[in-house]
Amino acid sequence: MSSGRKNYLSHETVVGGLRSLASQSFKRSGRTAAMGYLMLKAKEPSKGDAFELFSNGSDSVEPELKRFFRILPGTPLPDVNPFGQREGAIEFLAPGYERRGTYTHLYEGRNLNSLLEVTPTDGHFSIRIPDDAAEKIAELLGDKIPLKAAAAFLLRGEPFDDGVTDKDVIDRFKSVFKLSDKEVSALFKKDALGFSFSEQKYDESLASLPPDLQPRSQSTSHATTARAAKELVPMAASSEVDLVISGDVRRRICRAVASSKAVALVGAPGTAKSRLWAELLEEAVTDPSLLGLDNSPNYVCYTAEIDWTARTLIGGYYPQEDGRLAFREGYLLRAIRDNQLFWIDEMNRADLDRVLGPVLTFLAGQSVDLGPTHLGKGEGAEAPKSMVLMWAKGEKSGVKEDNEQRVYYVGSDWRLLGTYNNVDRGRVFPMGSALLRRWALVPVPPIDVAAFEGLIAKITKLRAPVAKLLSAAYALHLDALSIGPAPFLDMARYVSREAEASADTTATADEKQLLQDAYILYMGQQLMRLDPEKREDFFDGLGGIFGHDLASEAASL
Repeated sequence: MSSGRKNYLSHETVVGGLRSLASQSFKRSGRTAAMGYLMLKAKEPSKGDAFELFSNGSDSVEPELKRFFRILPGTPLPDVNPFGQREGAIEFLAPGYERRGTYTHLYEGRNLNSLLEVTPTDGHFSIRIPDDAAEKIAELLGDKIPLKAAAAFLLRGEPFDDGVTDKDVIDRFKSVFKLSDKEVSALFKKDALGFSFSEQKYDESLASLPPDLQPRSQSTSHATTARAAKELVPMAASSEVDLVISGDVRRRICRAVASSKAVALVGAPGTAKSRLWAELLEEAVTDPSLLGLDNSPNYVCYTAEIDWTARTLIGGYYPQEDGRLAFREGYLLRAIRDNQLFWIDEMNRADLDRVLGPVLTFLAGQSVDLGPTHLGKGEGAEAPKSMVLMWAKGEKSGVKEDNEQRVYYVGSDWRLLGTYNNVDRGRVFPMGSALLRRWALVPVPPIDVAAFEGLIAKITKLRAPVAKLLSAAYALHLDALSIGPAPFLDMARYVSREAEASADTTATADEKQLLQDAYILYMGQQLMRLDPEKREDFFDGLGGIFGHDLASEAASL
């Protein structure tokens, strides 16, 4: 007979499961797909049933993300992808990372989306998970997932009765994720991990993780942020960021955040604007006063999209079964509810005058009426409540609700952050004067050639003659395009990884070919921004660096 006491998988079991999962050599293409698959399986009402998925709120996969993959809540990198590693390190993720592309909006062409039956409708999706999806996930991973390790980590918050056996844990795992025996056999493999139990639930804190499983503060491989329609990309503090931030830029950013509610970093592509935010926010976790805050910041980041509307950020009304239209929070209100700073990456991709129009008054320091919680009358439905967005005296943000009103209150620590590419002619929505007045805009210029040379010397092993060619190319583009170092650093890594050792005092034919290939890959599409009056001189200069064949090819792009 059960004593009624609840037991949880022990700390040692949970950590052992995570370590086992992280040690697997899974392919990159399957790692995020495996996360998404398990979250959707947990969301699935019952095996094989179609269900609706929304972009945020309780009907999105956000609850499942927090339940299974959020192990460091309240930090800039709260979520983890436990399946294998990225560039030699366990991968911790910033809130908002890639959920639009991978799990929520399910853009066409994504690895996970191709395995599902997805029917898009207005504002959400109808999804059915085919029986063979588990087998295809295993193919994407390149191997099967250790079953007990997965159960040990993903069920760390599940209570068990006394006398629980290994079979009980596996049965619970199959039940939580609605997995048939066939799906378990297709995606998981047997492993020798043992289960032990404790009366204490696993402590989801940094101190609970062994050093080898913690985020690496000086690594580019552990942190990602919102980059819709791209693979997960490293964003947070890295060994190269310190050289990118000048003292003046750093000081201006910190003072702007301390004194303004909305702050955007403005500059050309490749100037590390997102990296600057990521590093400063990570530093502020241990020293909030750096940004003029009272508490360590928690934040969410989304990349702006051309189809964003006020409904996306603020919220809108959606039909219910009883005939009513119920208000569903957008990204911004959800962040306020969760006491998170809100970061819009690549702001120029969205028409923010239209998207943020409803909260211009709020950004000016006044309260805003958001309307009722629902429209229309449903049988037995409660009366609608009024909703208000307002500033509060305390430092924290959240929601207060009674029988008559729902108040989204915003504390003194809350900030609206952004990055803006001011020279991206192909995808720029100019901000109107009314919106501009609400932002503190901090210019982030490209680094100079000397700083670039120091940077590539630190992060790559390029031979001197190759580095000299790359520095000359950076100087040429700095003058003609005012572009940052990011694409040239990608070029440096590409060549450094592929080039063979040589004692030549000049770049070898192989190195020159690698430079030419890297240039087309990482810089080709930037050339559309060239001033027509500068094209002839620019391509003459490019030919002098990389050869005239490459210059001719680049000019034709």
